[in-house]
Amino acid sequence: MKILFLCYSLEIGGLETYMLRFSRWLVNKHTEHQLHVACKSGQFGSYESEFRKLGVVIHSMPMGYLNPIPYFRFHRFLMSEQYDTICDFTGDFGALPILVSYLSNIRNRLVFYRSACDSYKPTRSKLLYQRLLNHIVRSLCTHVLSNSQAAFDNYFKDYHVVDDCRFQLIRNGIPRRTALSSYKKEMVRSSLGILPGQKVVLHVGSGRWEKNHACMLKIAKIAQDKDDNVCFCFAGRGVEEKHGLLASQLGLGNVRFLGERSDVDNLLQIADFFLFPSLSEGQPNALLEAMSCGVPFIASNIAPILESLPSGWDDCWLIPPDAPEQGYSLLKEHMNNNYREEPNFKSLVEWCNDVYCEDRCFGFFLETLTT
Repeated sequence: MKILFLCYSLEIGGLETYMLRFSRWLVNKHTEHQLHVACKSGQFGSYESEFRKLGVVIHSMPMGYLNPIPYFRFHRFLMSEQYDTICDFTGDFGALPILVSYLSNIRNRLVFYRSACDSYKPTRSKLLYQRLLNHIVRSLCTHVLSNSQAAFDNYFKDYHVVDDCRFQLIRNGIPRRTALSSYKKEMVRSSLGILPGQKVVLHVGSGRWEKNHACMLKIAKIAQDKDDNVCFCFAGRGVEEKHGLLASQLGLGNVRFLGERSDVDNLLQIADFFLFPSLSEGQPNALLEAMSCGVPFIASNIAPILESLPSGWDDCWLIPPDAPEQGYSLLKEHMNNNYREEPNFKSLVEWCNDVYCEDRCFGFFLETLTT
C-alpha cells in the first residue's frame, strides 16, 4: 500500500522519533508498503537524512489554517499520487487535510492525537474554530487514533468514544537496546564533564513549557544547596535558550545543557535517575524509554503518565508537577537506595518492555493503517 504521513516538520522530537522508528520497522518487516511524509510547515529538519536513507519519500507541503490555496494544491497532489492511506499526526489540525483527502477519494483517512491538551492560549474564536475542526475529524475519518486515553478524554469529552470502533489507542513502540560496555559508559560520562562518582539525573525533552524545566531547575538548586554530588543533564532542542537564564539566576553549577542529541540511548545508559515532572504529555515516551533501560525515575502524577504505568505504581515515584521540594525528597530517597536491584522495579522494567514492544505496537498501527 502507498501511505502518506503528515506532520509539521522532521525536527527531532517525540512524534518525529516515533515516525522514524516506525519507518525503520516497516522497511525491515514489511517491504511491500511504500511510505511518504509531507511536512506541513514547508520545512524538513534534522531527521531528513535519516528518513531518506530508509527510502522514505519526503514532500514539502506548506499548509495554513485559513488560506484555501494550499489545499487546492494538496488536492492536485493527492490525485496525482493516488495514496491508499493518509495519516495526519497533528490532531484537530489534521481536519482540513482529511477533508481534502475525503474529496480526493482516499480510502483510509486517519488523524493521530499525540498530545493530551492544546499548547496555545484559548480564545473564543480559536475554540469555535477548533470545534469545527473536531467535527470534521469525527465525521470524515475512518480511524481516529491517540497514544493516550487522556487525549480522547480532552478532545472528545462530549462524544462517546468507547461506543465508536474507529477510535483506537495506539501505544508507542520502544526498541530494544544494545548495552554499552563499562568503558564506553565512562567515555560518555567524560565527554559530558561528569566527575568520577557523581550521580547523573537526566531529562530528555524539548524546551517547551509542558516539560516543566522550572521545577527541575528548582530541584537542582535544592540539591546544590545540600551539597549533593549530582549533575543534572538536560538533553533536548531549545532547552538552554529558553531556560538558561533561570539556571544562571539560580547560580546553578550542577547543570549541563546538552542540546539536541542523537545519542539518547547512550545517555539513558549512564543515567542514575530520570526526572520527568511534565505538566502535560501525550504518551510519555521519554519516561517509558528510561524505564525500559532500567533507570529509576521521578515523574509527575498527571493522567497520561498514570495510565502509562501498571496498577500499583500510581502512588510510587510520582509527584505533583508543582512540588520541587517533594521532587528533591524523592530524589534523595533514590540516592540512598539501590532501586535498580529491587524485584518490584525489575518487574516494572520487564512489563514495560513487553507492553511497549515494537513488534506489537507497530504491528497494531500498521494493521490500522491498512484496513
